[in-house]
Amino acid sequence: MKKKLLLINPIESSVIGLNRYRATNFPPLSLAYVAALTPRDAWDIDIIDENFELFAFRGADLVGITSFTCNINRAYAIASEYKKTGIPVVMGGIHVSLLPDEALTFCDSVVIGDANGIWRKVLDDFENGMLKRTYNGGTMDLDSLVLPDTTILNKSYRWGTLLTSRGCPMKCDFCSVTKFCGAQYKQRPIESIVAEFKTIQQQNVLFLDDNILGYGPQAETRAVRLFKEIAALGLKKNIFCQASLNIADSPEVLQYAARAGVRLILIGFESVNEESLRGMRKSLNLKFGISSYRQKVRAIHRAGIGVWGCFILGNDNDGPDVFDRIYNAATECAIDVLQVSHSTPLPQTPLFERIQKEGRLLYGNFPFDWKYYTLTNIMYKPRHLSVKELQLGFYRIRTRYFNPVHSILRTIKTFACTRSLKTTLIAYLFNDSFRKKVKKKFQMEHTAALQAIH
Repeated sequence: MKKKLLLINPIESSVIGLNRYRATNFPPLSLAYVAALTPRDAWDIDIIDENFELFAFRGADLVGITSFTCNINRAYAIASEYKKTGIPVVMGGIHVSLLPDEALTFCDSVVIGDANGIWRKVLDDFENGMLKRTYNGGTMDLDSLVLPDTTILNKSYRWGTLLTSRGCPMKCDFCSVTKFCGAQYKQRPIESIVAEFKTIQQQNVLFLDDNILGYGPQAETRAVRLFKEIAALGLKKNIFCQASLNIADSPEVLQYAARAGVRLILIGFESVNEESLRGMRKSLNLKFGISSYRQKVRAIHRAGIGVWGCFILGNDNDGPDVFDRIYNAATECAIDVLQVSHSTPLPQTPLFERIQKEGRLLYGNFPFDWKYYTLTNIMYKPRHLSVKELQLGFYRIRTRYFNPVHSILRTIKTFACTRSLKTTLIAYLFNDSFRKKVKKKFQMEHTAALQAIH
């Protein structure tokens, strides 16, 4: 008789993110990989995805839960429900990989790192009554990566997801990618990427890579080949990916990226203050200089691709002028989608270790306070801004940016810069989801936040 594996994607209801809106939510690809690694002759697989349904207890022989930091308390609550009944729970994902001892107070076993090379061992140990407390899968081996079993995922997702590389050597102080994925940039074989790309049913595809271009002298050659082969499929899908500023200096890469269907590239500009960039260890941005931002955006626009620009507020080197400077930079550079977040010390990052050591965390009652680590809450008081200044400045940027008139003008400008209706529509959909997020968060938190500020 087959055993039952229940996979769960928990969502914290108090966290208002892009995953709460159908136009911009992304499926839990990690669970699809686990499903692909599970032998179907011995296991039946069920899934609860709280992007679409609220958790209700279901029986199972084994439960697998994935989660990010902001959703981890919801994950722990669900894990506890099963632990009370004696049903073993295995947890995985970036948060529990970095804090396994914390997770093990709520579950039976933790997979640290990538499950790709270790999941079969987890299942074998479970079946033999020898489930271990921890399994270390290390960093992902992309040469042997299985195709994810996306049949388990909800068919209502409008975006498919795809992984083409892993790891980052940049070591920015606020980022946990290097800690979790490794400092070595690993690239997946192009043949495997193309084979998986052909299986994606959605018209829209998110490349999960932190940098689609990569690093080193062969990066451009590989990126051009990848985009050429995707374009040759003739599937005409819309692609959203992430890259560093250096992609703007690769006109051939941008040309073939556009032919492949890339409509929007997320770029971490992070700051308009060089001292803040230095504090973040954002070396590549410092190399190009803040004055290059407009030129870089123009180069990407010329290829018909939009720019999703990310900036971080609350850095120790920022003063009260930072809010207007970021808004003006985003406007002058004609950034198509603007994401402004608070400096957030995620677990095991250099930023977290420094802020915690200095006793500056405003939310340090763990694990309960992880729910505040959403990038939209103030986690510590910066050196040159009060919490009130930071809170009000954050709302001011977003209120100005999402002003209805400005939103219309920005949409027109996106089309004028890119000459692409598809790019314009996708940029509009992301901005609309951000606008809804801002409106809802403002309604829920603004009054409470002002009352709590002293």
